[in-house]
Amino acid sequence: MSDQANLDAVVRRGAPDGRESYRGWLTGRLLVAAALPFFDRRFASAGQRTAAFLVDLALVTAPAIVVWALIAARTPGGLLAVAAGVPFNAAIYGYISLAFAYFVVGEYGFGTTVGKRLFGLSVRDRRMARPELRAVLVRNAFRTPVLSVVGVTVATAVALLVTAPGSAALAVEGFGLPAGTVAAAILLAVAVAGVGLLGVVGYLSIGVTSERQRWGDLVAGTWVVRPLSRTAAGTAAPVGPVPAAPPPGPSG
Repeated sequence: MSDQANLDAVVRRGAPDGRESYRGWLTGRLLVAAALPFFDRRFASAGQRTAAFLVDLALVTAPAIVVWALIAARTPGGLLAVAAGVPFNAAIYGYISLAFAYFVVGEYGFGTTVGKRLFGLSVRDRRMARPELRAVLVRNAFRTPVLSVVGVTVATAVALLVTAPGSAALAVEGFGLPAGTVAAAILLAVAVAGVGLLGVVGYLSIGVTSERQRWGDLVAGTWVVRPLSRTAAGTAAPVGPVPAAPPPGPSG
């Protein structure tokens, strides 16, 4: 506080003193350097965010797999009939929509999701409050490519596993595995590669930004943070009155 009073005094008297300017610049750098460790612990790391997202993705995808399998099993005509059927495609788009809604409702209503809560993370705006609906919609719009990749590839893999025994055209020789299993494994590999590639883009964004924001956070003005430790979040030291600015004098 005394440093701030000194700087304010310099500004008021307008002394063009190079030494005072240098001292103000140096003080600013020291204050920023002192605060960096605190803020570094405050923002969630890329690893924590990735783990939380994978938990959420598993939670929203597991019920969808059951639905896709039931539709494929009850649709006569094999894989082509399933893939061309309205129920199966509606289930894929329904998964994407419901998964998107899961993130929006969780972050807007509670400031977190199941996965984030598991790792002690929450989404906040610039005021460290729960973000507004528009910000939540914008940040989660960047998730739709990942949800689309998962929805299309995993749903098709499930349909292959269910309908492959009746699809002679998909015969694969020399693998020792049913055709449906091989094709499904390839599709799941494509899903993992697609999610991984999109994840790398977000991972790099978190790594190069000082406040660990992915692209959706940068556009929406949101941050994923961790709770303050008990020591940092405890009662702050009492702040006394601001000391009076010292009278103008020679720089030390």
